[in-house]
Amino acid sequence: KQLRLDGFTFTKLIGDTPKSVAGRLDWLSRQARYYSQPFEQLMSIYRKLGDSNAVAEVAIRKWRTRRSEMPRWNWRRPWALSGAWDGFLDLSSGYGYRPWRPLVGLLAVLLIGTAIFHVGNQKGAFCAIETLRGPKPCVAPEQYPQFNPLAFSVESLLPLGELGQRRFYVLRGDSEVAERIGFYMILHRFLGSIFSLLLALAPTNILRRE
Repeated sequence: KQLRLDGFTFTKLIGDTPKSVAGRLDWLSRQARYYSQPFEQLMSIYRKLGDSNAVAEVAIRKWRTRRSEMPRWNWRRPWALSGAWDGFLDLSSGYGYRPWRPLVGLLAVLLIGTAIFHVGNQKGAFCAIETLRGPKPCVAPEQYPQFNPLAFSVESLLPLGELGQRRFYVLRGDSEVAERIGFYMILHRFLGSIFSLLLALAPTNILRRE
């Protein structure tokens, strides 16, 4: 039921063992506590075999096991933010071994923002800028560009070129719905910056832990 593998070294895996990373991870899960050496030993063997997917699986399990012994954050342990950040790196990029995940995160935030901005527009949270100085604020003429929640979400999420939406529309200051959307936009931009940075760093292997 329990193995003590710290310091155990080996030069190869025989039989069908090289194809079974799940079985070797079962070895590592039977240790009483976290030791880095058994993980690194197994990773070195899979590198010799040229199995990069197995190396990634072992590395991710290594850091997850390490995180399981880190203090969990709560209001009594405000210093334990490292565990929360470690969990975010695992979820968002697999510690650098899943470089496609930041793109999935960006697309998810983009779609969530599109839905929220669409509902907000239906409830009158957005106002046409050109009408603010006119006699009928927020009543746009027919020829005025239509509000596009997807384009607005893209402009708010990524520092891309001008799509026109944030130049033509602004959140109303007299709407409770607009106030809530304003708070969400802060989160929207923050997540966009984080996932964009992770996506840019993914090819450099800076995030990859060994």
